[in-house]
Amino acid sequence: MWIAYKDFSSSFLEEHHEYVLCDVLHQIMAFLLFPLNCSCKPICLCEEEREEVVLSLNIERFNQAEDQGEDDLDTIRLLLRIPDDRVLRRTRGKAYPLWLIQEELKKREEENHFKIVDRLMWVLLRQGATYQELYKVRKGSLNEAVEMILGKTPLKTKVIELQNPDYLCGEKGYVAYFSKYKSVAHFISALELMRREESQGKKFTLSKIKPDQIERFLILAHWLRVKFLELETPNSKEKNLFSEEAIIPLPVWVNSNEIHIPIESYKDKIAEAYSKSVVVDPRLKVRNSEKK
Repeated sequence: MWIAYKDFSSSFLEEHHEYVLCDVLHQIMAFLLFPLNCSCKPICLCEEEREEVVLSLNIERFNQAEDQGEDDLDTIRLLLRIPDDRVLRRTRGKAYPLWLIQEELKKREEENHFKIVDRLMWVLLRQGATYQELYKVRKGSLNEAVEMILGKTPLKTKVIELQNPDYLCGEKGYVAYFSKYKSVAHFISALELMRREESQGKKFTLSKIKPDQIERFLILAHWLRVKFLELETPNSKEKNLFSEEAIIPLPVWVNSNEIHIPIESYKDKIAEAYSKSVVVDPRLKVRNSEKK
């Protein structure tokens, strides 16, 4: 994704960091609209669609810079990969309409796509914290996570909705959205995390975002990606819930070393495990009073 920057010096990129951040954000927005794990058949055009989304967003940002009389438009054009006027006139018709980008993102939000993914991912992270406390290894089970969200009682959807005002979707919905947005789950959770900070006066929307907010968004996404990659799967042939190839990386200059967000374990699950009459884990060698 970030190969476009390899020919620039670090000092040059640092000097024009605002536009690098802008371009990175636009690429992420394209992946939110067209994730890697799509279901296109028989031909997938998602890569072309992503390129068109980025082109439209970058052209709009370049036009804003021009209208505001910003200096060094040639540098901005270079960093945002804006074609020269002749090429642009020939390709502009292929660009993804700006109004459609905003409409599609708004639709995903109104249909709770991002909230569903975010809720599921935080349950998985809390599962990982629970397993870590019990067994010294982070594990996350998709089926167990969905069960924890919806409950074990096999009720009909309408009944669940009436009993739980926070209901977002059923089991099939969680599984489907996880499969669809797996490659961008860290971006979605970072987005929702920043939105929850609105109560602290930090307004955050993808359409109107400041450079310092983009910085924090990327750092949070990096931290979440690291945590997601730590999750192992119980009773599965695949060791990890996420692979390096399955979840989009961030530029090498983004790191989350200074970030620490507490992930609360499920204390009731820990208490339940310790209350059983079996060894919680052979490595822990912990038994209840009967075994003692």
